[in-house]
Amino acid sequence: MNVENRFETWVAAFCPTSASFSGVKQTVHWAHFQELRAKRNAIVHSAEPLQATEIEKMPHVLNLVREGVGGLLLQLRSMQGLGSLGFIDRLASAPRVSFLKKPSGKT
Repeated sequence: MNVENRFETWVAAFCPTSASFSGVKQTVHWAHFQELRAKRNAIVHSAEPLQATEIEKMPHVLNLVREGVGGLLLQLRSMQGLGSLGFIDRLASAPRVSFLKKPSGKT
């Protein structure tokens, strides 16, 4: 069973009948979750030769966690009629990560 089917089954089982997983798939939360999942799978399953990750690209991936994990979990809890949890709030409001290049000439 793929991840979309698992989410769909979970929403059907734990959310009120008015909740629909198709709405979740239209959100930025889902898009960021899918991008994070693809990055994770590329590293863990090594279907392709592993290439070094450029440090300059890491902030983008880390920033996906805000919406792709925190936002998605908030949405799912809301669909259940439940409030948030502290760790979800921390993920959804985590500070943005940025890469600052070292000024040339500095050691």
